[in-house]
Amino acid sequence: GVLRELDAPYTVLLSESRVRRLNERIAGTYAGVGLQVDVRDGWQVVIETAPGAPSHLAGMQPGDRVVAVGGESTVGWTLEEVLRAIRGPAGSSVALTVDRGGQPLSFTLVRDAVHWRAVQHVALFPGGVGYVDVNAFSAQTAPEGAAAVDSVVRLGARALVLDLRGNPGGLLEQGVAVADLFLDRGQQIVELRGRPGVPPQGFADSQPQRWP
Repeated sequence: GVLRELDAPYTVLLSESRVRRLNERIAGTYAGVGLQVDVRDGWQVVIETAPGAPSHLAGMQPGDRVVAVGGESTVGWTLEEVLRAIRGPAGSSVALTVDRGGQPLSFTLVRDAVHWRAVQHVALFPGGVGYVDVNAFSAQTAPEGAAAVDSVVRLGARALVLDLRGNPGGLLEQGVAVADLFLDRGQQIVELRGRPGVPPQGFADSQPQRWP
């Protein structure tokens, strides 16, 4: 009700759990097993495992249906409930049962610090088109992105697709740093405008193009 009275279109209330997830996404590090899970056809399905994370090392795969957590069936659970049950402090363990093509498989995973890379997919398409997937502007996006583009350039890329689909944003300075990689020195990148009477803050490119 207070927010409605403000009538501010860019003001939203973040619950404690949403703040925690946002901070984890921005930092790129959290304690868990490294599973990305989403609902597919009514099932909680593994979308991705973080390289080197407990789930990845144990052999869990994209497409696995999470059917039980800690011995409890996940039938009727929401995605939030499943994720909350899987998460926990580093060093603690969690038992997961998944369905893989009709075959039940059990895993006991020890939670650990997990780092989600801001750039997880890099490819070179026919015609010399490089592809880099930037899924968040977290603390390491600019260096990870630069390394990814360097890798496809070495493979012969002459053009680049920077995929920002599903990217929720994140740290302003990292967004500026990524733009800085592709623009000419002195080009304006973004301007922050605040309350009346507060001068705007501008950000301009400070480095020459890394890949002209």
